[in-house]
Amino acid sequence: MKKLGWIFVLVLLLISGCTSQSTTPTIPTIPKNIALSFSTIPSNPTPNQPVTLVAKVTGDSKPVNDASVEFEVWNTGSENHSMLKTKRTGEGTYTISNTYPIAGSYNVIVHATTPQTHQMISKTFTIGESTEKQHDHHAKTDGLMLHIQLPSTAKSGQDTKLFGHITQNNKPFTAANVQFEIWKKDTNPHDFTDVAETKPGEYYSTYRFKTPGTYYVKLHVEKGKVHDHTEQSLVVK
Repeated sequence: MKKLGWIFVLVLLLISGCTSQSTTPTIPTIPKNIALSFSTIPSNPTPNQPVTLVAKVTGDSKPVNDASVEFEVWNTGSENHSMLKTKRTGEGTYTISNTYPIAGSYNVIVHATTPQTHQMISKTFTIGESTEKQHDHHAKTDGLMLHIQLPSTAKSGQDTKLFGHITQNNKPFTAANVQFEIWKKDTNPHDFTDVAETKPGEYYSTYRFKTPGTYYVKLHVEKGKVHDHTEQSLVVK
C-alpha cells in the first residue's frame, strides 16, 4: 500500500510539473527602437494630381503593424501645418492620399507612435517643378524636431497628460530645459509646467484645465544655443 501511495504522489507531481510548463506564457520580443522611411507615389507628382504619402515602419528589421502614424505636412515658407492620419495598408506600411494645388517644395515630418516609443523623421518632397531650396524641419536649429502629443479628448477638472518628443538629426534630444506653456483662447494668464524626461527625448507633464474651452499648448526647449518652440491647440470639455 505504501508503495502504491508513493507512486500516486509521483504521478501527481509529474502532472503538476507538465501543467506548470505548458501554461507558462511566452513573452514576445518587442522592439524598443523603430526605423522609419518615407516616399511618395508617384515619385514626381504634379499640382492637383493625387499623391500617396507612404511611411514604412520596421523594428529589428521586421514590419511594425501596431503603430499610429501621422504626417505633418506644410509648404516651405508657410506656417500652416496639416496633420494627416494614415491607415495601415500593408505589412508595416502606412499611407494616405492627398492633392496639392500649389507647386513647390513641401516638408513632411513622419510621426510614429507605438506602445513602447515615439519617433520622427523629417523629409521633403516636391510638387511640380520647384526652384526653392529644400529645408528640413527646424533647419535653423540644426535638424531639431519638436512634437506635442495630446489626448484626443480632455476634461476640465481632471489631470491631462502632456508629452513632448524632441529629436535632433533623428536622434533623441536629451537633457534639455523643457517647459509647457498653456493658456486659454482670448485670455491673458499663461501657465508654465515643469516636465520630467521619462525616456531619452521624451518629456512628460500633467496639467489640470480649470474650465471647458479651447486652449493652446506650447512646448519650449532650450539647451546651449538651441531655443525653439512649437504650439498645438486642444479642446477641453
